[in-house]
Formats: sequence, C-alpha cells, structure tokens
Amino acid sequence: SVFPIYHHGQVVGSVAITRDFTNFCKLAEKVLDLQESLSQKTSVSAEIIGYSKKKENIQIVGEDPRFKDALRLAANAAKTESPVLIYGETGTGKELVARMIHERGPRRKAPFLAINCAAIPESLLEGILFGTEKGAFTGATARKGLLEQAYGGTLFLDEINSMPLPLQAKLLRVLEEKKLWRLGAVEEREIDVRIISSCNVDPMEAVLTRQLRDDLFYRLAVVYISIPPLRERMDDVRILARHFIKLLNAQLGKNIKEISPEVMRAFLKYSWPGNVRQLKNCIEGAMNAVTERDEILLPHHLPQYLKFHTHQNKYTLKAQWGY
Repeated sequence: SVFPIYHHGQVVGSVAITRDFTNFCKLAEKVLDLQESLSQKTSVSAEIIGYSKKKENIQIVGEDPRFKDALRLAANAAKTESPVLIYGETGTGKELVARMIHERGPRRKAPFLAINCAAIPESLLEGILFGTEKGAFTGATARKGLLEQAYGGTLFLDEINSMPLPLQAKLLRVLEEKKLWRLGAVEEREIDVRIISSCNVDPMEAVLTRQLRDDLFYRLAVVYISIPPLRERMDDVRILARHFIKLLNAQLGKNIKEISPEVMRAFLKYSWPGNVRQLKNCIEGAMNAVTERDEILLPHHLPQYLKFHTHQNKYTLKAQWGY
C-alpha cells in the first residue's frame, strides 16, 4: 500500500507499507494441496456445534421456532441448485447449515469445500479461488483453485462481506458465466459448483457500507437464511447443554449425568456473545475440570470468566469485560 505525503497542498513524497507473504504463500500452497486431495473424496463426516452427522442424516438440536424455521428453509433449499446466503453471528453454526444443505442435496457425493474470506490476504485470495498458471507470478505453479476443485459439489464462502470489492466483481462474473480464468491463463475453464455463502453482519448493512456489492448480494441470496443468536433462543440452552455433555462424556471419558441448578441459572443469565460455539467450549472446559467420579457439573467447574454469574453480587461479563 502506497500513500502520498502532502506539504502545503503539494505532493512531496510517499510512504509504502509492505508485507512479506513468503511463509504465508507456502502455507497456502500446502492448504491447496490438502484441499485438492480431499476433493477427490466424498465429504467427511463431522460433529459440529449442536448437530451430529450419521451417514447422511443430520440430527438437529434446538426447538426455538425461529431456529426451526431457518432449518426448514435450509432443508427445502437442499433439494434445489439455488445459491444460498446464510446470515448469523459468529458461532451460530453457519457452516454447519451449509454442510447440511450439501449433504441433503443432489451434490452430496461431490466435494464440499469451505474458505473463510476474512482469513486470506487479498493478494492470495484470488489465486486460491480461481487457481494459477505457471509464471503468473514469482513461484506460481499450475494449480486448480477452489472453484475448480469443488467441481460438481459445493463451495462455502464464509464471511463473504470480507472479500475485497474488486474480487467480488470478478466472482460475480464467474458465477454468471460459469467460466473462469486462472491467474496467468490464456484460456477459460468451465466450472460446475454450487455456491453457499455467509455473512456475520447484516447483509443489507454490509451493502450500505460498501462491504458487499449489491449485485453480488442479489446473486448469492436467492435463498436467504437468518440464524438467530443463542441469546434470542435461550430455551435451547438446556437442550444444547445436555447434548454437549452427552457428546463430551464419550469424547473425554467422563460420567457427568446432570447440571447443577446453580450452573444452569448461570447459563441462562449469560448473553453468550460467542453463541453456541462458546457454550460448547464452556462445557468442554468445565468437563476438563471434573474428576472421573464427578457426576454433576458444579459452579467451581466453570471457566473463570463465567464464575461472576454464580456469585451473590451478580457481577456480569458486561461490566467486567465490556461485552
């Protein structure tokens, strides 16, 4: 990035900010190699926040009406080829919903690949998505991008609002024409991939603040699914907590049979800014603190930052941490 230096209204110089992405490029190459090897196989079974996958059936944990409406819409979208955009805060399970759509759809035998658009520098993201040809830049090799690796399957673009605007324009063109140019290529390549994307901020707000192109939003949000945060479906906390305890008993070799009333009250008072992922991690942390003889999850087992809710003075994380 280069910026001019002004003095009395005239440009007298410039300052440049550079980053050495050498090691990051090597890591990205390894990731692409792994993705390419995985793309030759069917999707891997996974246990993710609040759901478990057995064969091709996904068990849904949650009874909140808004949450069930979102999942019902996702189940209907799984039967089609339409693009899907999922809106939800971090930790609500957006990638899980995307996987569910893929696993229940006609592309379930083909690859499911995912990329977090906020985690990759702009200078590398284009090559990772569209692929490269040898000589496109120093050290570049002929390589398929994720759009090609996911041929016949699904590509999940997480936090699409973090993708740079120029790259959004290129992605829009690729989706419209179903063809792409690898970096440094002299010929087009056809693609066959279903796009599922997500936003961790309100998509319309992202459009207004120029984080997300409006034309790309309309192209991606043919099916629009909104996942409510955990604080808006607190009745599901009990269900989710019991589900995670059962899951973690098997994983950690514990024998927790119930949650104490004090712990459940603490759970129900907390706003869960990290949503379902935070609840799962909290319970996992607590179960690491129990002994093999413990059968009840007690307040002193909880992670330190949650203990404010179990005290008589009723301190909250909002006061302590500014959430």
